[in-house]
Amino acid sequence: MQLATAIDVDSATERNIPVGNTPDVLTEATADQAFALLMAAARRLMEGVAYVRNDQWKTWNPAVYQVG
Repeated sequence: MQLATAIDVDSATERNIPVGNTPDVLTEATADQAFALLMAAARRLMEGVAYVRNDQWKTWNPAVYQVG
């Protein structure tokens, strides 16, 4: 998608919102981050972090936070 068709540059300029375009510079980094977020959600990572921080984790248990 072309920047000119995806963003209303005139409206952004009126509101002092900076607009930039870096084609193909962050493509891999963005894909990596998106995949990491998908994996974190699928594996319920933040729930596991809270479980450990609340001192609830005592030993490995495959049934804890299983998806399904």
